[in-house]
Amino acid sequence: MGHSEPKLDLPQIPDDVLDNILSRLNEAELRLALRQKIVPIAWLPHLTLFAVVDGVGCSLAGDLAFTPVARIGARQFNAAVRRKLGSFLLSRAIGLLKNKAPILSAHHRFSRPQVFWFIMFLAYAALGFVLLRLETMLMVFSLILSLFFLSVVALRLLSVLSDNRQRTKPNQRLKDNELPVYSVLVPLYRETSVLQQLIGALDQLDYPQPLLDIKLILEENDVVMHRAVAALDLPNHFEVIVVPVGKPQTKPRAMNYALQFSRGELLTIYDAEDIPEPDQLRKAVAAFRKGPAQLACVQAELTFYNANENWLTRQ
Repeated sequence: MGHSEPKLDLPQIPDDVLDNILSRLNEAELRLALRQKIVPIAWLPHLTLFAVVDGVGCSLAGDLAFTPVARIGARQFNAAVRRKLGSFLLSRAIGLLKNKAPILSAHHRFSRPQVFWFIMFLAYAALGFVLLRLETMLMVFSLILSLFFLSVVALRLLSVLSDNRQRTKPNQRLKDNELPVYSVLVPLYRETSVLQQLIGALDQLDYPQPLLDIKLILEENDVVMHRAVAALDLPNHFEVIVVPVGKPQTKPRAMNYALQFSRGELLTIYDAEDIPEPDQLRKAVAAFRKGPAQLACVQAELTFYNANENWLTRQ
């Protein structure tokens, strides 16, 4: 995959100036810089001057209502963002849900009512062991556990029996000018063995490259993965996002961090070992267009390709 990043014949902004610019951006300007790679660099009365980042920013420059006056190297921009904004973006990735919708966040492990009822359960259990025979208490606990497991089995059976949705595949291929920008998040951690397979599958996606926004998400301390990705000549619609070291080191944290750089109207997530069908994104767009207004997520059918690898995968 030999691809060269488009560059404009413009002066390049020095690192120290870029650091100062990034620290002065407001929320809307920061969103523009991270997602579209278009960076406001000077504010004059009735006029704002912009620089574009090599790659995506330069690609979008032709569609803009202004003429950029400077350029920023892609690696230079990413390094400056980590250096000046890494801690801020990381804290926002970790705490945004907790701050905006606490009831949906797992930051607080137990609510007060949950703690109250758990203490009441322990108190009644202790009282039961004091007043009743051991055999009776064991029978009660056995009954409670049996009801719990039966409810889980019943839920799964109902999920199968109630699946009466029409599984109609979209039969109309949308034209390129009808497609939105699509972001693809790919969290990677010590998965160099499948990297070439993954990049090959992503490169085969049947979707216009200017509308693809693929993020390879790496942890800052995953040196082996950094070297493997650096050795690739990635197309312009790929971007490497490095997540600063922090806790918890989880996929959700990494994807929340990368989400702040994503410019797509729609978004999907692939694991390193995934091999998506080339037309999967087009089908997803068609499904959203055909679905109701409140449709927020679609699930593709999962095809297993390693059934003969071992006993576990055969199950």
